[in-house]
Amino acid sequence: RLVNELLGKYSNFKSNQLNRPIPKFEEAHWYPSNLLEIVSWITKLDSPKLNDTEFNFSLSTNSAEKNWNTLEKYDLSLEKAINAQSNSQLSYGSEFKKPEILEMIFLHHPLWKRLKSILSNGAKFPLESLENEEKRKALLE
Repeated sequence: RLVNELLGKYSNFKSNQLNRPIPKFEEAHWYPSNLLEIVSWITKLDSPKLNDTEFNFSLSTNSAEKNWNTLEKYDLSLEKAINAQSNSQLSYGSEFKKPEILEMIFLHHPLWKRLKSILSNGAKFPLESLENEEKRKALLE
C-alpha cells in the first residue's frame, strides 16, 4: 500500500515522461514481485541536470589555488562548501536516483533507512579503531 502511494506521487510527471503507466507494487517478501518492471521503469526516468560546482577538478596549480579560495569562502569547512553546492556532482547521492524514487524498490529492505540516510546526508565513518565488537555492532544498527 505504501509503495503504491509513493508511486502515485510521481504519476503526474513520470507517466507523461515515459508515455506508459507506472507499475503497481506487488509485494512478495521484502521486494516487489514485479521488481524488474519497476527497475525498468525507473531506469528510463531522466535524471535532473546537475548544477556546476565551484570546485575545479583538473590537476594544476591554478585549480588548487581556485579550490583553496573556494574553501576560504566557506571558512575552510569542506562540509559547508559541499552543502552550498546543492544539486551538483558534490551533492550527497548525486550519482543515484532520488531516494524517493529508489524507495519504490527498497522500501522493505532491512537496510533501506540507513541507505536512504547516506544518500540524503552522506556517510559517516568512524576515525577510530573498530577492534571492539560492541562498536561494530552499534554501527550496524
